[in-house]
Amino acid sequence: LVGSVTKQFTAAAILLLEEAGQLSVDDPLSRFIVGVPAGDSITIHQLLSHTSGVARDPFPDYPDQVIARTLKEVVEAISLRPREFAPGARMSYSNGGYVLLAAVIEAVSGVSYSEFLRNRILEPLGMHNSGILPAHGRLPGMATGYDPAPSPDFVEEAPYFHPMNSIGANGLVTTITDLFRWNQALHAGQLLKPETRDRMFTPHPGGRGYGVGVFRRLGRDVIGHDGVTNGFTAFLNHFVDEDITIMYAGNIRSGTLSILESALAAEVFGESFDPYEPPNLAKQAPGNAGQHAGVYELFPGFNMDVTCENGNLELTGTGGYPTWLAPIEDGGFFYRAMYAEVRFEEVEDGRRLVWVDRNGSEYPAKLTAALDCP
Repeated sequence: LVGSVTKQFTAAAILLLEEAGQLSVDDPLSRFIVGVPAGDSITIHQLLSHTSGVARDPFPDYPDQVIARTLKEVVEAISLRPREFAPGARMSYSNGGYVLLAAVIEAVSGVSYSEFLRNRILEPLGMHNSGILPAHGRLPGMATGYDPAPSPDFVEEAPYFHPMNSIGANGLVTTITDLFRWNQALHAGQLLKPETRDRMFTPHPGGRGYGVGVFRRLGRDVIGHDGVTNGFTAFLNHFVDEDITIMYAGNIRSGTLSILESALAAEVFGESFDPYEPPNLAKQAPGNAGQHAGVYELFPGFNMDVTCENGNLELTGTGGYPTWLAPIEDGGFFYRAMYAEVRFEEVEDGRRLVWVDRNGSEYPAKLTAALDCP
């Protein structure tokens, strides 16, 4: 499961429909989907380039992500979410926008999103071990996804989510071999016309093409994207001038993803790379860990809830699900899912949580409500 790497397949599907004369990226969303607020002003181009103002996620709270829904119901839920800004005003990454694109693909083609991808992209390219995640959450031969946990193996099976709730933005199950076939065909102009492919790779505000990022790594131009979802991480990066592609797919949600992106690129190009050294973990949480339970506000609209589970602390960010905070030998905790350290400090106006990313940048979050720790 490759998470947001799925988005470039959704973008290519839209562009195939445009090449067939069935839509234009300049068309308003309302031509295909009715009832979405500002649908007359939102264009297909804006959905593709994350400039539509559609909310980032259809269901920001994890419990809502496990509920079975039809695509129509998901679109209705997106319609009820407040817009982040006027269409075209700026860029803000939006999974919800790509769900709407999946709905457009179904409306125009007359077949399901999954069937369109299979018939027009996956099978023609020989990607026989790829497909869209079904409702029950498994495909034959699919790996099990894991999250960090206080178990003997330090992992546990990742929680389920219903794939329809993020269809078009997430949900592609594939292999490295199939991804390579996709990448070769896409960049060689075998799937889309070269001029269409070039439009897909043209950066718009925020460095986004259609379903891909356009950026630099190690001083080189890259077209690519990564993906993080329950129990899985992936990236697919094509170095343009060198015509070299580096890709990865793994079945644990881990903060090593961006480290791997840089480290593997450095290895391929013979450049130096200083790896991040994670802290040494303690054998068990300190006896007073429960005093840290509470709700901490990182910024308006985003909280970090620290709770207790079987003597361990767990952290849940707004819209996420509980993930283990591993105790560190010299104090503090380690959030392995993002390779960040978490400290708790007493300050004049109460207690605060300090989030420290792997670059050493600190982000304080004020305690807004204490929680009981059973």
